[in-house]
Amino acid sequence: MRGTFHGKQAELQALGQTWRLSRFEMDSVLDAFTDWARKQLPDPLEVARVQIEKMAREEIGLARNASGTPVEKQEREDRIAALKLQQERILESAMTRATSYLAWQGAEMKTIRESHRGAAQLLYLLLRKHHPEIGTDTALNILMDLGSSEAGQRQLRQAIQITMGQAPPAVEPEKKTVALAC
Repeated sequence: MRGTFHGKQAELQALGQTWRLSRFEMDSVLDAFTDWARKQLPDPLEVARVQIEKMAREEIGLARNASGTPVEKQEREDRIAALKLQQERILESAMTRATSYLAWQGAEMKTIRESHRGAAQLLYLLLRKHHPEIGTDTALNILMDLGSSEAGQRQLRQAIQITMGQAPPAVEPEKKTVALAC
């Protein structure tokens, strides 16, 4: 096992029953969620390949057309140079994104985790150890049940934080003010 966050199991009350969540373990939960997310998100290198191929076809078309005035030839050469520069930038950007788009704290993963499907998938992965009979539809139903109230949303956030080893925020008691008569 690569590692485990120092999380704990947690419980949720939803749909009229108690649901036990497992710890957020890298080998079971994080890897499974990352594999699922990889199938949902576009691969930056594949997106770049399609864009670069389209530009390369344009570049070839420009290079084949040798006729025209000197000004037109210069414009074609300038356009070819611009296309090559743009292709290099696209590839450089894609290579950078490819190393980080599946990072847990990355923008793409945050967006997918916060989507209904992503949140249901994460909850399903946390539930499946103790509730192997359920699927993502049940996890989504739990999310919908908890999401219907502020208390349910808070319960869900706190349970997830516990599984990840983050202490849920302390609930501060209401401060009462006493007016003094002088």
